[in-house]
Amino acid sequence: MFSTRHSQSPSILIFVASIVLILASAVLANVPSTFGRHDGFYFNPVTTRANYTSDEELHKRDLTWQQAIDDGQAILAQLVAGGQQSRWSTVQQLKDNGWTISANTEEYSKYYYGKKDGPYDSLHIEQSAGSRIVAEQNIPFKNCHSDNVKETGGKYDNVYNVVGKTIVGTYNYSPVLYASRTQEIVQHKKVTDLAPYIPDVYKLSDVQFIVWADQCRQQGAQPNVLRYIFKHDVVTFSTKNIMRIAAGLEPELEEKQGQGEDLSAAWPGLQFSPDSQQFKALMGTPHGKGVAYLILQHRNEMPTKNIESITVFTTSNDLDYDLLFTLTEQ
Repeated sequence: MFSTRHSQSPSILIFVASIVLILASAVLANVPSTFGRHDGFYFNPVTTRANYTSDEELHKRDLTWQQAIDDGQAILAQLVAGGQQSRWSTVQQLKDNGWTISANTEEYSKYYYGKKDGPYDSLHIEQSAGSRIVAEQNIPFKNCHSDNVKETGGKYDNVYNVVGKTIVGTYNYSPVLYASRTQEIVQHKKVTDLAPYIPDVYKLSDVQFIVWADQCRQQGAQPNVLRYIFKHDVVTFSTKNIMRIAAGLEPELEEKQGQGEDLSAAWPGLQFSPDSQQFKALMGTPHGKGVAYLILQHRNEMPTKNIESITVFTTSNDLDYDLLFTLTEQ
Protein backbone atom coordinates (compact mmCIF):
# COMPACT_ATOMS: atom_id res chain seq x y z
CA MET A 1 0.00 0.00 0.00
CA PHE A 2 2.76 2.36 0.91
CA SER A 3 4.71 1.66 -2.28
CA THR A 4 1.59 2.20 -4.44
CA ARG A 5 0.85 5.61 -2.91
CA HIS A 6 4.49 6.63 -3.24
CA SER A 7 4.61 5.67 -6.92
CA GLN A 8 1.56 7.87 -7.65
CA SER A 9 3.05 11.00 -6.03
CA PRO A 10 4.98 12.20 -9.13
CA SER A 11 1.83 11.99 -11.23
CA ILE A 12 -0.10 14.02 -8.67
CA LEU A 13 2.67 16.63 -8.53
CA ILE A 14 2.76 16.93 -12.32
CA PHE A 15 -1.03 17.35 -12.40
CA VAL A 16 -0.94 20.06 -9.73
CA ALA A 17 1.95 21.86 -11.48
CA SER A 18 0.01 21.83 -14.74
CA ILE A 19 -3.02 23.39 -13.06
CA VAL A 20 -0.80 26.10 -11.54
CA LEU A 21 0.75 26.90 -14.93
CA ILE A 22 -2.65 27.12 -16.60
CA LEU A 23 -3.94 29.48 -13.91
CA ALA A 24 -0.78 31.63 -14.09
CA SER A 25 -1.11 31.93 -17.86
CA ALA A 26 -4.72 33.01 -17.50
CA VAL A 27 -3.78 35.67 -14.97
CA LEU A 28 -0.96 37.05 -17.14
CA ALA A 29 -3.23 37.11 -20.16
CA ASN A 30 -5.55 39.46 -18.30
CA VAL A 31 -3.00 41.84 -16.82
CA PRO A 32 -4.42 45.35 -17.32
CA SER A 33 -2.52 47.59 -19.72
CA THR A 34 -3.13 51.32 -19.35
CA PHE A 35 -0.45 53.24 -21.20
CA GLY A 36 0.60 56.89 -21.16
CA ARG A 37 -2.48 58.48 -19.62
CA HIS A 38 -1.94 62.18 -19.09
CA ASP A 39 -3.32 62.09 -15.54
CA GLY A 40 -0.88 59.44 -14.35
CA PHE A 41 1.23 56.57 -15.60
CA TYR A 42 0.98 52.83 -15.32
CA PHE A 43 2.90 50.76 -17.82
CA ASN A 44 2.67 47.01 -18.02
CA PRO A 45 6.35 45.93 -18.02
CA VAL A 46 5.44 42.82 -20.03
CA THR A 47 4.24 44.77 -23.07
CA THR A 48 6.07 48.12 -23.16
CA ARG A 49 9.10 46.74 -24.96
CA ALA A 50 9.58 48.10 -28.45
CA ASN A 51 12.08 46.84 -31.01
CA TYR A 52 14.21 49.45 -32.74
CA THR A 53 13.66 48.17 -36.26
CA SER A 54 12.62 50.80 -38.78
CA ASP A 55 14.34 48.56 -41.32
CA GLU A 56 15.07 44.88 -40.85
CA GLU A 57 18.75 45.61 -41.42
CA LEU A 58 19.00 48.36 -38.80
CA HIS A 59 20.81 47.46 -35.62
CA LYS A 60 18.08 46.32 -33.27
CA ARG A 61 17.65 47.81 -29.87
CA ASP A 62 14.98 47.47 -27.22
CA LEU A 63 13.52 50.79 -26.08
CA THR A 64 11.08 50.66 -23.20
CA TRP A 65 9.15 53.68 -21.97
CA GLN A 66 11.40 53.98 -18.91
CA GLN A 67 14.55 53.67 -21.01
CA ALA A 68 13.25 56.42 -23.28
CA ILE A 69 12.63 58.67 -20.26
CA ASP A 70 16.10 57.94 -18.88
CA ASP A 71 17.74 58.61 -22.25
CA GLY A 72 15.71 61.79 -22.65
CA GLN A 73 16.69 63.10 -19.23
CA ALA A 74 20.33 62.39 -20.00
CA ILE A 75 20.32 64.26 -23.32
CA LEU A 76 18.40 67.18 -21.77
CA ALA A 77 21.01 67.39 -19.02
CA GLN A 78 23.70 67.60 -21.70
CA LEU A 79 21.86 70.49 -23.35
CA VAL A 80 22.07 72.37 -20.06
CA ALA A 81 25.65 71.43 -19.23
CA GLY A 82 26.99 71.88 -22.76
CA GLY A 83 29.12 69.51 -24.75
CA GLN A 84 31.89 69.18 -27.27
CA GLN A 85 31.28 71.11 -30.46
CA SER A 86 31.16 69.27 -33.75
CA ARG A 87 34.22 69.46 -35.99
CA TRP A 88 31.98 69.69 -39.03
CA SER A 89 30.50 73.02 -40.07
CA THR A 90 31.20 73.73 -43.77
CA VAL A 91 29.94 72.57 -47.13
CA GLN A 92 33.53 71.94 -48.19
CA GLN A 93 33.90 69.38 -45.41
CA LEU A 94 30.84 67.60 -46.76
CA LYS A 95 32.36 67.53 -50.24
CA ASP A 96 35.65 66.26 -48.84
CA ASN A 97 33.70 63.32 -47.40
CA GLY A 98 32.06 62.36 -50.68
CA TRP A 99 28.78 64.23 -50.25
CA THR A 100 27.05 66.12 -53.03
CA ILE A 101 24.52 68.86 -52.31
CA SER A 102 21.79 69.52 -54.85
CA ALA A 103 18.31 70.98 -55.12
CA ASN A 104 15.53 68.45 -55.49
CA THR A 105 13.40 69.76 -58.33
CA GLU A 106 10.48 67.39 -57.77
CA GLU A 107 7.28 69.19 -56.88
CA TYR A 108 7.44 68.99 -53.14
CA SER A 109 4.38 70.79 -51.84
CA LYS A 110 1.86 68.45 -53.41
CA TYR A 111 2.98 65.49 -51.32
CA TYR A 112 4.62 66.77 -48.17
CA TYR A 113 3.18 70.21 -47.67
CA GLY A 114 -0.18 69.91 -49.41
CA LYS A 115 -1.45 67.18 -47.11
CA LYS A 116 -0.06 68.87 -43.99
CA ASP A 117 -1.34 72.40 -44.40
CA GLY A 118 -2.62 72.61 -40.83
CA PRO A 119 0.64 73.15 -38.95
CA TYR A 120 2.16 75.47 -41.55
CA ASP A 121 -0.91 77.64 -41.85
CA SER A 122 -1.47 77.94 -38.10
CA LEU A 123 2.21 78.72 -37.45
CA HIS A 124 2.27 81.23 -40.35
CA ILE A 125 5.08 79.43 -42.14
CA GLU A 126 5.32 80.49 -45.78
CA GLN A 127 5.75 77.14 -47.50
CA SER A 128 6.87 78.53 -50.84
CA ALA A 129 9.97 80.01 -49.19
CA GLY A 130 11.41 76.56 -48.51
CA SER A 131 14.07 74.83 -50.60
CA ARG A 132 14.17 71.06 -50.87
CA ILE A 133 17.84 70.09 -50.74
CA VAL A 134 19.36 66.64 -51.00
CA ALA A 135 22.69 65.68 -49.46
CA GLU A 136 23.82 62.36 -50.90
CA GLN A 137 26.94 60.39 -50.03
CA ASN A 138 27.50 59.18 -53.59
CA ILE A 139 31.22 59.76 -54.23
CA PRO A 140 34.11 57.54 -53.05
CA PHE A 141 35.95 59.08 -50.12
CA LYS A 142 38.91 58.59 -47.85
CA ASN A 143 39.08 58.13 -44.11
CA CYS A 144 41.72 57.05 -41.64
CA HIS A 145 41.32 53.44 -42.78
CA SER A 146 41.66 53.87 -46.52
CA ASP A 147 42.28 56.44 -49.24
CA ASN A 148 39.56 55.02 -51.47
CA VAL A 149 36.34 53.90 -49.81
CA LYS A 150 33.27 53.07 -51.88
CA GLU A 151 30.39 55.50 -51.58
CA THR A 152 27.65 54.42 -49.15
CA GLY A 153 24.58 55.86 -50.88
CA GLY A 154 23.41 57.54 -47.68
CA LYS A 155 20.85 60.25 -48.37
CA TYR A 156 19.39 63.16 -46.40
CA ASP A 157 16.52 64.86 -48.21
CA ASN A 158 15.02 67.84 -46.33
CA VAL A 159 13.34 71.18 -46.76
CA TYR A 160 15.16 74.26 -45.42
CA ASN A 161 13.04 77.36 -44.98
CA VAL A 162 15.03 80.29 -43.62
CA VAL A 163 12.14 82.73 -43.95
CA GLY A 164 9.87 80.31 -42.09
CA LYS A 165 12.65 79.45 -39.59
CA THR A 166 11.99 75.80 -40.29
CA ILE A 167 13.71 72.52 -41.16
CA VAL A 168 11.40 69.78 -42.44
CA GLY A 169 12.79 66.27 -42.16
CA THR A 170 11.40 64.05 -44.89
CA TYR A 171 13.57 61.26 -46.29
CA ASN A 172 16.66 60.51 -44.21
CA TYR A 173 18.75 57.35 -44.45
CA SER A 174 22.16 57.35 -42.84
CA PRO A 175 25.38 56.12 -44.46
CA VAL A 176 25.53 53.73 -41.50
CA LEU A 177 22.38 51.97 -42.69
CA TYR A 178 23.64 51.63 -46.23
CA ALA A 179 27.09 50.53 -45.11
CA SER A 180 25.55 47.86 -42.89
CA ARG A 181 23.67 46.53 -45.92
CA THR A 182 26.67 46.59 -48.21
CA GLN A 183 29.04 45.02 -45.73
CA GLU A 184 26.44 42.55 -44.42
CA ILE A 185 27.16 43.57 -40.87
CA VAL A 186 25.29 41.35 -38.45
CA GLN A 187 22.80 42.80 -36.02
CA HIS A 188 23.89 44.28 -32.69
CA LYS A 189 27.15 45.60 -34.13
CA LYS A 190 28.15 49.13 -33.18
CA VAL A 191 28.82 52.07 -35.47
CA THR A 192 32.51 51.72 -34.60
CA ASP A 193 32.50 48.34 -36.38
CA LEU A 194 31.47 50.16 -39.55
CA ALA A 195 34.13 52.86 -39.27
CA PRO A 196 36.20 51.57 -42.22
CA TYR A 197 33.17 51.89 -44.51
CA ILE A 198 31.62 55.24 -43.56
CA PRO A 199 32.82 58.85 -43.96
CA ASP A 200 33.84 61.00 -41.01
CA VAL A 201 30.79 63.18 -41.59
CA TYR A 202 27.80 60.85 -41.48
CA LYS A 203 25.36 62.08 -38.80
CA LEU A 204 22.08 63.69 -39.81
CA SER A 205 22.54 66.42 -37.18
CA ASP A 206 25.85 67.51 -38.76
CA VAL A 207 24.66 67.39 -42.35
CA GLN A 208 21.42 69.19 -41.55
CA PHE A 209 23.23 71.92 -39.68
CA ILE A 210 25.78 72.48 -42.44
CA VAL A 211 23.07 72.84 -45.09
CA TRP A 212 20.93 75.01 -42.79
CA ALA A 213 23.84 77.31 -41.95
CA ASP A 214 24.74 77.61 -45.64
CA GLN A 215 21.17 78.52 -46.54
CA CYS A 216 21.13 81.11 -43.75
CA ARG A 217 24.40 82.59 -44.98
CA GLN A 218 23.06 82.90 -48.53
CA GLN A 219 19.96 84.69 -47.25
CA GLY A 220 21.69 87.01 -44.78
CA ALA A 221 20.42 85.28 -41.64
CA GLN A 222 22.02 83.59 -38.64
CA PRO A 223 21.52 79.87 -37.89
CA ASN A 224 20.12 80.86 -34.51
CA VAL A 225 16.82 81.93 -36.16
CA LEU A 226 15.77 78.26 -36.34
CA ARG A 227 12.39 77.87 -34.64
CA TYR A 228 10.69 74.69 -35.90
CA ILE A 229 11.96 71.21 -36.75
CA PHE A 230 9.41 68.87 -38.31
CA LYS A 231 9.85 65.11 -38.62
CA HIS A 232 7.29 63.93 -41.16
CA ASP A 233 6.23 60.36 -41.88
CA VAL A 234 8.15 58.79 -39.00
CA VAL A 235 8.85 55.13 -39.72
CA THR A 236 11.40 54.24 -37.02
CA PHE A 237 9.62 51.61 -34.97
CA SER A 238 10.93 52.61 -31.55
CA THR A 239 10.01 56.28 -32.08
CA LYS A 240 6.53 55.36 -33.27
CA ASN A 241 5.95 53.21 -30.22
CA ILE A 242 7.02 55.95 -27.81
CA MET A 243 4.72 58.33 -29.70
CA ARG A 244 1.88 55.85 -29.24
CA ILE A 245 2.49 55.47 -25.51
CA ALA A 246 2.76 59.24 -25.08
CA ALA A 247 -0.62 59.55 -26.78
CA GLY A 248 -2.19 57.02 -24.42
CA LEU A 249 -2.13 53.95 -26.66
CA GLU A 250 -0.52 50.56 -26.29
CA PRO A 251 2.71 50.05 -28.24
CA GLU A 252 2.85 47.73 -31.21
CA LEU A 253 4.45 44.42 -30.29
CA GLU A 254 5.70 43.77 -33.81
CA GLU A 255 6.74 45.98 -36.68
CA LYS A 256 3.65 45.39 -38.78
CA GLN A 257 0.93 47.70 -39.97
CA GLY A 258 -2.64 47.37 -38.81
CA GLN A 259 -2.04 46.06 -35.30
CA GLY A 260 -3.98 47.63 -32.48
CA GLU A 261 -5.65 51.01 -32.40
CA ASP A 262 -4.26 53.58 -34.83
CA LEU A 263 -2.70 56.74 -33.48
CA SER A 264 -5.01 59.51 -34.64
CA ALA A 265 -4.13 63.03 -33.52
CA ALA A 266 -4.94 65.52 -36.26
CA TRP A 267 -3.31 68.94 -35.98
CA PRO A 268 -2.94 70.63 -33.48
CA GLY A 269 -2.17 67.18 -32.14
CA LEU A 270 -0.83 66.54 -28.66
CA GLN A 271 1.70 69.03 -27.31
CA PHE A 272 4.04 68.16 -24.45
CA SER A 273 6.08 70.57 -22.33
CA PRO A 274 9.54 69.90 -20.82
CA ASP A 275 8.13 69.11 -17.37
CA SER A 276 6.13 66.12 -18.66
CA GLN A 277 7.18 62.49 -18.80
CA GLN A 278 6.03 62.34 -22.41
CA PHE A 279 8.45 65.12 -23.39
CA LYS A 280 11.37 63.33 -21.75
CA ALA A 281 10.49 60.03 -23.40
CA LEU A 282 10.17 61.60 -26.85
CA MET A 283 13.56 63.26 -26.37
CA GLY A 284 14.97 59.79 -25.68
CA THR A 285 13.93 58.48 -29.11
CA PRO A 286 16.31 58.52 -32.10
CA HIS A 287 14.41 61.51 -33.50
CA GLY A 288 14.56 63.45 -30.24
CA LYS A 289 18.26 62.80 -29.80
CA GLY A 290 18.94 63.97 -33.35
CA VAL A 291 17.33 67.34 -32.63
CA ALA A 292 19.23 67.62 -29.35
CA TYR A 293 22.57 66.97 -31.05
CA LEU A 294 21.79 69.49 -33.78
CA ILE A 295 21.62 72.11 -31.02
CA LEU A 296 24.14 70.72 -28.55
CA GLN A 297 27.03 70.19 -30.96
CA HIS A 298 26.51 73.51 -32.74
CA ARG A 299 25.96 75.66 -29.67
CA ASN A 300 28.51 78.23 -30.82
CA GLU A 301 26.28 79.08 -33.78
CA MET A 302 22.98 78.64 -31.90
CA PRO A 303 23.80 79.86 -28.39
CA THR A 304 20.27 80.59 -27.18
CA LYS A 305 18.43 77.58 -28.55
CA ASN A 306 16.57 75.05 -26.47
CA ILE A 307 13.52 72.85 -26.99
CA GLU A 308 10.29 74.49 -25.88
CA SER A 309 7.78 71.74 -26.70
CA ILE A 310 7.19 68.58 -28.71
CA THR A 311 3.99 67.97 -30.65
CA VAL A 312 2.79 64.55 -31.79
CA PHE A 313 0.30 64.67 -34.64
CA THR A 314 -0.98 62.68 -37.58
CA THR A 315 -2.14 63.55 -41.05
CA SER A 316 -5.86 62.94 -41.15
CA ASN A 317 -6.05 61.37 -44.59
CA ASP A 318 -3.42 58.68 -44.07
CA LEU A 319 -2.51 58.66 -40.38
CA ASP A 320 1.17 59.40 -40.92
CA TYR A 321 3.11 59.80 -37.69
CA ASP A 322 4.57 63.31 -37.42
CA LEU A 323 6.62 65.23 -34.85
CA LEU A 324 7.21 68.94 -34.35
CA PHE A 325 10.03 70.18 -32.12
CA THR A 326 9.42 73.84 -31.29
CA LEU A 327 12.59 75.66 -30.28
CA THR A 328 12.88 78.74 -28.11
CA GLU A 329 12.98 82.15 -29.78
CA GLN A 330 16.29 83.98 -30.26
